[in-house]
Amino acid sequence: MSAEGSKPRAPDMALEILRPACTTVTFSGAFPEKIRAMANAGFTLTEVWMSDLFEHAEGPDVAACIMKDHGVAPVALQALRNFEGCPREEFASKLRLATAYLDICASQGIPTLVLAANTSLGAEGDTQRLIDDLGALGDLAAERGVKVAFEPIAWASHLGTLQAAVPVLAALRHDHIGLQIDTFHVSQEAGGAQRVAGLGTDVPVFMVEVSDHFPMDFDVLTLSRAYRLFPGEGTSDLADQAAALAHIGYTGPLVVEVFNAYYRTCDRDTVAGKAFRSLARFRQEMRPENPESSTNT
Repeated sequence: MSAEGSKPRAPDMALEILRPACTTVTFSGAFPEKIRAMANAGFTLTEVWMSDLFEHAEGPDVAACIMKDHGVAPVALQALRNFEGCPREEFASKLRLATAYLDICASQGIPTLVLAANTSLGAEGDTQRLIDDLGALGDLAAERGVKVAFEPIAWASHLGTLQAAVPVLAALRHDHIGLQIDTFHVSQEAGGAQRVAGLGTDVPVFMVEVSDHFPMDFDVLTLSRAYRLFPGEGTSDLADQAAALAHIGYTGPLVVEVFNAYYRTCDRDTVAGKAFRSLARFRQEMRPENPESSTNT
């Protein structure tokens, strides 16, 4: 698989390759205001959601113009859900929905579609079925020149951990299906950082999302959706995960993804500045241990 960052580079080049990005859901307000705040803070990449693209009745072309006017490019579209292992009678409609998502990615120049692990209670967990479903999605993505980043979700029915997801993706070995590492979800898995460090080239990492948190007396879904923090503000295992990502030579985009009810009440420029500075510190921790080591993207 050829991809940006797939060749070893010297440590001082890594910070130029680990491109900082920010997701729109961190901010309140309308899409143009969010993009403006990101651009003012220094971001040139953003992770968009379907609601961003259709905030205007004119459709996604308006959103594309807003991003272009501010010098911000889309790095990924969030998120296709409840796809792999869905009940057989639903698969045809899920495939049509996936096709629509991929068509939007292709038409708007969005290189990656995020696939969140299926959290439906009715999801089937047969390994071959999961491989077949992901393979069908990968073929659709390949036809459109789009990558699909599969994200293990801590509360998913079957593929909620790296331990569960990696063997499926390794068996699939599809050039257009890779992993999305979300540091929040990895932190919920026992030995998660070590599993990141053990990833091989047969399971590429397409994108990494970064956030922090404190342990709190909430269920993991509530903690994830409302109490995430910027890197360095919490006590999660971010340092271990940074070292693990450096160990496998990851050089792709780094997206700060913070779902936090309080930050959505704050001034957008202040929050965007905090996001950019916190991600810069995390990037500093990801200087490769060994510039001759193999890389992953």
